[in-house]
Amino acid sequence: MEVFLIWFGLAVVVGFLAARYDRSILGWVLLALLVSGLIAALLLLVLGQAGKKCPQCSETCKRDARVCRHCAYEFATTLRS
Repeated sequence: MEVFLIWFGLAVVVGFLAARYDRSILGWVLLALLVSGLIAALLLLVLGQAGKKCPQCSETCKRDARVCRHCAYEFATTLRS
């Protein structure tokens, strides 16, 4: 019984980590429940550093970019703490 609680707890932690990277919380919780919380967390950390997609040209830019280097689209600036 304790193993299932730990498994579920890790899945919830992965969900919160996914929210931090602007990913689907429910999708990552379900993935963590299916495979493992540790494997899903490692995968999220690797994929979480990916960039953001430009809404104008659909190219991937760095996450902190203010201007798209492909089409010069200016991203809205948001304050993050």
